Amino acid sequence: MKLFFQTIVLLFCQNLFCQEYFFDNFLEYKEQNGRINFHLTNSSNSSYHLNSSYGSETIYGKIRDTESNIFHEYEVVNENNNIKFNYLFSRKYNPENHKTHLSYKITERKIDSINTEFKIIVFKNKKRKKIDFKIEIIVENSNDLFCYELLTFYTHTIFLKSDFKIEKGFISKIKVERENGSNKEYNLIKKQKISTLLNISKEQIKYR
Repeated sequence: MKLFFQTIVLLFCQNLFCQEYFFDNFLEYKEQNGRINFHLTNSSNSSYHLNSSYGSETIYGKIRDTESNIFHEYEVVNENNNIKFNYLFSRKYNPENHKTHLSYKITERKIDSINTEFKIIVFKNKKRKKIDFKIEIIVENSNDLFCYELLTFYTHTIFLKSDFKIEKGFISKIKVERENGSNKEYNLIKKQKISTLLNISKEQIKYR
């Protein structure tokens, strides 16, 4: 299903008792198999982001809010060349269950005045004798706050922000090499400025 992203403002409530999410960046990443994932981020607030992927007539999006420790699920539909988000349900989560206690080593290399490469070796344990998988990311300079949630989404690993010390920029390429040969590569193919507001009242939230 082809979606055309334009400026969208969706208001799901008209009172102060709302969870409000504003997005001003639309990002598309393409996998090696042709699958395309898209993300909505806030350039000045990296505590939440929305991710989804193309590939079928029914597309679902998910907001992960790390401050409120909650997921919001949406159905994403195309109406007259505009994307519409239909709220489905929410799920709370315990951040302690999502922490990864892995040992890893990070090296940084400046490619040019715009791009920086980070190589991450993730070990199976703290002894650092056996490698679990390797990650390569390229971060392009930007005034946008760096969204660590994108790194978590594509690597399925939570890293400490203090280890990277990346404050601003966006990921243009992610490569994951696993010891079992299951390698993945994701490349940024589109970055577009948008203005999208998703609101939901406490009364509307349905937990699962």
